[in-house]
Amino acid sequence: MYCDGAKAMTGKVHGVVRIKNVAKNCNSTHCILHRYALVTKRISATLKSVLDEAVKIINFIKSKPLQSRIFKAMCEDMGSLHNTLLLHTEVRWLSRSKILVRIFELRMELMAYFIGHKFELSDILNNMAWLSTLAYLADIFGKLSELCLALQRKTSQHIASKR
Repeated sequence: MYCDGAKAMTGKVHGVVRIKNVAKNCNSTHCILHRYALVTKRISATLKSVLDEAVKIINFIKSKPLQSRIFKAMCEDMGSLHNTLLLHTEVRWLSRSKILVRIFELRMELMAYFIGHKFELSDILNNMAWLSTLAYLADIFGKLSELCLALQRKTSQHIASKR
């Protein structure tokens, strides 16, 4: 069971405390969605570096409409599954898995694109350790996203306070 963290749910007399008095083995947690948001802020330096570099790759291509159009045309010519990169924003951290997966899936197209465009991070797409970390991050964020979406379903055991 998890609660939204409102005073009515976490007080000394009401909410979760009353439930725990009846169900002694009941586990509870407070503001689980916020905790997962914090996980994305407190990751190791190596993982953070790969995440930041992935964002720089996206921003390099998405920052100028001409570059985006060239990349799209190149992806279409190569018969890629996707022809655009997804835009990254700090606010929408649940979509990070999709962004990272898209970079991983378009890595060959990105390497081809960077042959004709000077970019400081173009060599990292050949680095197997970096690509492995990128895939790992995509999986981690994917699982966090799945968990958060599952917790938001009406069938989950979430107790919200009246506001």
